[in-house]
Amino acid sequence: MKLYWDIVNDEFVAGLTSAQKIASLAWRLRDTIYVDLYLVQPVDSATASYELVDPPAGWTPAFCAKLVLDGDPLATQEIWVRSDVGTYSGTIGLYGATLIAAVTEDSLDITGEFTLQDVSGNNRDSSQFVLTIDKDVLRADDSDPAAGALQRSAICTQVTIDGHKVLVLGNSDGVVYQRIWPPGVTPTI
Repeated sequence: MKLYWDIVNDEFVAGLTSAQKIASLAWRLRDTIYVDLYLVQPVDSATASYELVDPPAGWTPAFCAKLVLDGDPLATQEIWVRSDVGTYSGTIGLYGATLIAAVTEDSLDITGEFTLQDVSGNNRDSSQFVLTIDKDVLRADDSDPAAGALQRSAICTQVTIDGHKVLVLGNSDGVVYQRIWPPGVTPTI
């Protein structure tokens, strides 16, 4: 999925030459969303054109989705790989136990937010949007009689625990295998 984020106006647009604003997205429960995130700024309002732009040095994107703004995250992604000017890629997993439990109807509207975090981890520029999570059909316990049970996906993500960036290794069922703490830090959990 390609997302064009106008970081000047805190909104999403349909492309580098489009005036169309994107106010909502729909994703499927238990999917992994592969995102190409493009940071853009307006060049010419008459032609609705944008150009790729880098954030200030040391700033990186982050993503979070919540049902209640002061509640627990239902989906996050803090690791974004820069590949070119204003161009990042990352994966957002929609298979956490809290998110799965929250989707009790055919779909659930939650708030998604992309933000730029400065070198201290503070949110600086943020854009929110409606994120609809549609219930999935194929479940983890479903199987193809010819192929056997579905395989679980390995997950690696970075989280902040007590102010420390911690690498977490686990699977798509939310089982944590290992937490890798920075050198010299005593684990707190």
